Amino acid sequence: MNYPLPKNLKTKLFIITLSIFGSFLLISSKSYAATLSISPASGEVSGTFDSIIYVDPEGASISGVDAVIKYNPSFLEVQLIQDGSFEQYLKKNINKTTGTIEISAYNSSALITTRTAVATVSFKVIGVSGEADLSFDFTPGATDDSNVAAGDQDVLSSAVGALYSMTFSAPATPGIGAGGDTSVPEATTPAIGSTGTTGFAFIILAISIFFVVSGSYLFKTSA
Repeated sequence: MNYPLPKNLKTKLFIITLSIFGSFLLISSKSYAATLSISPASGEVSGTFDSIIYVDPEGASISGVDAVIKYNPSFLEVQLIQDGSFEQYLKKNINKTTGTIEISAYNSSALITTRTAVATVSFKVIGVSGEADLSFDFTPGATDDSNVAAGDQDVLSSAVGALYSMTFSAPATPGIGAGGDTSVPEATTPAIGSTGTTGFAFIILAISIFFVVSGSYLFKTSA
C-alpha cells in the first residue's frame, strides 16, 4: 500500500538533492584551477630580453609544473633558461628547429600555494622586425603538454602566452676609429741602409766611375 510523502519531507529531499548537485558542481569547478602566464605579456623588444614563466595555483596546493612553450625560431633564438623558485628541475630542453621549450620543475618538500616563478627564458631577436608570440602548448585534460600537478591531478585551467613587437638592429660595420681600423698609414722616409737607398747609392757610384774614367782619358790625351 502506497502512502503519500509529507510535503515537508518532499521539500527536504529536494533541498538535499540540490545540495549534492551543487557540491558536485563546486568540486568540478575547482578540479581545474591553476594558471600559467608569461611576464611581460607584451611590449617592444630588441637585442636580448627575458621572459619569466609564472604559475598561479589559484587556491590549489601544487607540487610540480610542466611548461611547454612554442616560439618562432625564425624570429627569436633562445639564449638561456634560468631556474625559477622550484627545488628541482627535471627538464630544460630547447628545440631550435621546431621552436619548442620544455621545462619540468618539481618541489619535493613543500607545496606551492602562491604565484611562483617557474623559470626565466632569455631570447635574442634575429633577422626581422615585426611581431612574435610565445604560446603554451596546452589542452585541458591532456597529459603530454603543459600541466600543473596537485597530488595526482592536473589542475591547470588556462595558459596565457605573450605577444611582442620586435625591432631588429643589424650590427654596425666597423669604420675608421672603430673596432676595425681602416685608416691609411702615414708615408715614412726609408732610413739609410734600407732598400729605399739602393737606387741613390747606385747613381753616386756611376757618377764616380764616370769621373774616374773621364779623368784617366783626359790624362792620357794630355800626355
